[in-house]
Amino acid sequence: MIDGELIFCQSAKGVLACISLETGELLWDKEYSKDFGAKWFGGNAPGSSGTAASRHGNNGAPVTDAKYIYASAGGHEGASLVCLEKSTGKLLWKTGNDYAAYSGLMLGELAGVKQVVMVTAANMKGYRAKDGKELWSVPVKTGAARNILTPILNGDTVTVASHTVGTFQVRISNSGNGQKAEELWRNKDVRTNITTPVLVDGFLYGLGTSRGKNSVFVCLDFKTGEIKWSESGYTDYASVIGFGDQLLVHGSRGALTLLKATPDKYTELGRVEEASKISWNFPVYSSGVLYIKDGLKDGGNKLTALKLQ
Repeated sequence: MIDGELIFCQSAKGVLACISLETGELLWDKEYSKDFGAKWFGGNAPGSSGTAASRHGNNGAPVTDAKYIYASAGGHEGASLVCLEKSTGKLLWKTGNDYAAYSGLMLGELAGVKQVVMVTAANMKGYRAKDGKELWSVPVKTGAARNILTPILNGDTVTVASHTVGTFQVRISNSGNGQKAEELWRNKDVRTNITTPVLVDGFLYGLGTSRGKNSVFVCLDFKTGEIKWSESGYTDYASVIGFGDQLLVHGSRGALTLLKATPDKYTELGRVEEASKISWNFPVYSSGVLYIKDGLKDGGNKLTALKLQ
């Protein structure tokens, strides 16, 4: 992640590093296990076989704001979430006792309060950005503690999904000295495993319930959770990027599909079957070029660049 003159990168083993964009010099780093008590590979944690992060490492992207960087450190004794000074790595505050999952952090204002929203191995929570105070919490009890999707913030609502509980949306409002989360809707038929959907003009687009090699791509009404349409033939994972009224979908087995973002019906505009090797990595788009990093099979050592027209 590039923020001004700084590059932030996070390893699967829980090392957050800050690097100078100009020189490549390592400015500072933090090791989540040593500095914050996180448990990774082989760690002991509640759940079927430890936390999600203890099996596949820390994959939840941090988020930056002004002078700060917030990271899901996963320290279950008061350091689930940490706030660091971007330029020095100085710890400003730490909070929470949850183990880490795979979900990226989101920063936004809900019911007038600036906060960091995180999905842990067992819950979705909102923490006040200035001091780490817990504002609200919603249980997300997912099989194998595998919470992966990044929450979607829109207005005062937060929407998320898992392969166990389905897709649901809550509204955040002020209550006493904190806040509360009221569930607005839940669709138990859309149990997304890995793919974070995208919101386009009042509708969510992404993978529905995983069925191995034959998952469905769905369109949901963002206000009600109603399925507008679904289309089979997708793999268990896909990355979705929105371009105006179009969607670019990169499947885990390499297919790249261009769709029209419309609730009326599934409309495929084009497809390339083998744009990359098997990968769960999210592509990056910049200046007309899509970059895809391979993974899973070939050591993750290949980067493919595709010019989009």
